[in-house]
Amino acid sequence: NAGGHLVVVAERLWDEETGKSGDLLFDRLNLQQYAADDLDDEAQTPQSSTAEQHPQLTKLYLENESAPAYLAFDTDFHLYDADNRAHAWANSAGATHMLQLQHGDGLITALTDSWIWQNRNIDQYDHAWLLWYLTQDSAVTLVHRSEHDGLLAQLRRHFPELLTVLGLLVAFALWHAGQRFGPLQAPLNPARRQLQEHLRGSAEFLLRHGRQHSLLQPLQQDIQRRAGQRHPGFEQLPPSAQLPLLARLSSLPIASIELAMRPLPQQRLSATEFTRQVAHLQTLRNAL
Repeated sequence: NAGGHLVVVAERLWDEETGKSGDLLFDRLNLQQYAADDLDDEAQTPQSSTAEQHPQLTKLYLENESAPAYLAFDTDFHLYDADNRAHAWANSAGATHMLQLQHGDGLITALTDSWIWQNRNIDQYDHAWLLWYLTQDSAVTLVHRSEHDGLLAQLRRHFPELLTVLGLLVAFALWHAGQRFGPLQAPLNPARRQLQEHLRGSAEFLLRHGRQHSLLQPLQQDIQRRAGQRHPGFEQLPPSAQLPLLARLSSLPIASIELAMRPLPQQRLSATEFTRQVAHLQTLRNAL
């Protein structure tokens, strides 16, 4: 609007059902892009007298020039000026590929594609000249979205061995840092392993993994079995009657009996509480 010149490429096709393409700029200017194969015969661009010589090339005619400029735009696309605002255009044999129209104090040049200016195409025909013609005597700003392979895809293509080594290192690190069942201990001579060592190792394993109940309950059951031996029918008594009987059989205070035979809590006991509970149970069992 302020007098600049915008050269823009149509990226989306016009949708007849919705009445728009989704390109906010082109929809506002009512410039519509179609696939050339979808055009009917009446919508085809009229051919010039020289079109038969280069049917696939776009010809741009300039004032005071006897010969056109030749450009290899993609002939699969066609631009349509629905409001008939364009004052200049460039056509191939069957489609329009460039439109120019005034916008405020400035100028808009709409193109079907900009592939003519890629490195492999810019030296062909009049591609370089058109870029100079559109940008002459101007401060140019290029806004280009270039799509490249991601970092991972490029690494897979160029450095597959490095990725393999890194994958093995990560797997080894995870294995090394994985959860163990206990601290590492030096292996002992099998000849020195006795039943007591196996029992101690099993007890330590259960204790580390929160299985305190499986260590305390056998002590309580052993006390009840010994009490049943000294007083037949002990198991059938209610807990309220078992405690005074245990106090009488062991000659221990009933408070000690209650501490030893109390129901085990669900939460994990601290090392001190666990040791104290075992001591109460052993004292009571020895007293029986």
